Amino acid sequence: MEVKQLYPFALLVLLVAMIIGAGVLALDKFGNAAKVSTVVDNETVTMASNTGTTTNDDVTALTYVVNASNADVFINGNDTATTVINISTAGVITASIGGAESWNVTYTYDADSAATTSIFAGRTEVSNVSTNWLGLIVTIAILSIIIVLIVTGFGKQAR
Repeated sequence: MEVKQLYPFALLVLLVAMIIGAGVLALDKFGNAAKVSTVVDNETVTMASNTGTTTNDDVTALTYVVNASNADVFINGNDTATTVINISTAGVITASIGGAESWNVTYTYDADSAATTSIFAGRTEVSNVSTNWLGLIVTIAILSIIIVLIVTGFGKQAR
């Protein structure tokens, strides 16, 4: 291998990296699409310092929230009390309630299905190629190019 052959090799490594990246991105999108919309009814969430967390993440909708005294109620997007209740996709509930108390929460979240778990496992393994193996492959290729250059250099001088 000669120095002029380094450009095609570098281009090949770049194209392989782009294909791996596109594959990981596609697997990620397919995994998210395979999630199943699931409703959790009356989960007890303890609010401490105006914050509580649901058991599940990927929350898509908050349907019903009521505190122990039934004073603050949130039903289908309408806050019927003075307390403003917010929920993030990570399942973090914030409300200006003052002290610690338990709330009953009904919400919808995207649950992982068997397909999602399998696809995400495949995505993780494909991404391992770029993080763990690609550097080793490039190093071996560069070392082999150097060895070939040295051997061909000595071979021409011996003649």
